[in-house]
Amino acid sequence: MIRKDYILKLIDQLVITLKKVQGLKDREDYEEALEFIAEKKEAFLEIDAAYFDSLEAEDLDLLLKNDTQRGKEIWQFTANLLFEEAAIYDVLDQEAKVFRAYHQAMIILTYLIKQNREISITLFEKLSTCVEYLRDFRLPLSSYAKIIEYYTATHKLDRAEDMLFQALQAHLDQKEALLEMAHLFYGELLEFDNQTLKEGKLPRKEVEAGLRAFEKKIGEL
Repeated sequence: MIRKDYILKLIDQLVITLKKVQGLKDREDYEEALEFIAEKKEAFLEIDAAYFDSLEAEDLDLLLKNDTQRGKEIWQFTANLLFEEAAIYDVLDQEAKVFRAYHQAMIILTYLIKQNREISITLFEKLSTCVEYLRDFRLPLSSYAKIIEYYTATHKLDRAEDMLFQALQAHLDQKEALLEMAHLFYGELLEFDNQTLKEGKLPRKEVEAGLRAFEKKIGEL
């Protein structure tokens, strides 16, 4: 009962927060909106907003993995705030900050879905938005892995393979990690039935050829 009351109060605060942010955006008071979002992130995460914004992917992954103070609702709230940030920075044409907000949101959403088995259309839609924005940027290897997992889970197998080869081009110095990633990816695909592979636009012959091609490229490095 206590937890239910807590969640309901948190939802109320999220609704109020998002309404205020929308009002500020409607008035084109973007700086105040960003300041308000930063205040809310600090209040709920109990982390300095500037410090949180500066976290690298690996550091945010570690924070989520070791977190025992904040529940999944707080992290969902944070992901929503990051989406609001991304939208504002997009209007302000600040691409680096749009990237940072979507990148952090993707890491949080992936964590929520995998670790908390939090499966919902809303979360997947938000994750899809992050992935489609980030997929053409140079990313940390761990982030490529998250996008590959997303595309594999949604049976967009050809896109998953594309991301694997993008990861190879971006991280030529991490041969062992790349090879492990490839074996996990292709190994999972080889366990799929032929129809699933065909629907994912990566028939079995292409899966087998893809693995050989990837191993050859690794061997040439």
